[in-house]
Amino acid sequence: MYKEKYLFLGILYSCGSIKSKSKVEFQTKRKELVDLIKEIASNFTKPKLKSGKYYTVYILDKNLNEKLGLIIKKNELPLDFLNSSERRRNFLKGYFEGKSSIYPRKNLIKISGKKEILEQLKEILSKEDINAKVYKTGKYYSLYIEGKTKCRKFMNNIGYLSEEKKSLLEKIAVYY
Repeated sequence: MYKEKYLFLGILYSCGSIKSKSKVEFQTKRKELVDLIKEIASNFTKPKLKSGKYYTVYILDKNLNEKLGLIIKKNELPLDFLNSSERRRNFLKGYFEGKSSIYPRKNLIKISGKKEILEQLKEILSKEDINAKVYKTGKYYSLYIEGKTKCRKFMNNIGYLSEEKKSLLEKIAVYY
């Protein structure tokens, strides 16, 4: 369960919605991602699935914070909790699975969002010896891992859970 907890937290902080201390939900069009969320979460709680235009996974568990061993906060990554390489790598794997875009022709992995969160994410990546940059992109900010060498390091140290994203990353890191 140790690994799954950090994968779950990564996905939760990237594409989950924290509704209260005892309720979180995930909404996605990606069937593979919703299956991963259900599989990982079922190690410590009972997720519920609702299908429609989007897949939605609900978790209602008044003991969720205790099971995870931390208090989930909406706008702050659990930096103190990610105090080992194994924890950081699993968290990053979940986070990037949920939110990143991969551009094989540009040798680029990208995440968009709030500047503060992206700066925290950049800090976590740097502890794993992966250099990233945060840029202003219109009204928002984006974190970029640019170039074949950096993307290869990401692939070897962090990687992805889904076959879809693993395949796209391999194109960057190996073929282009």
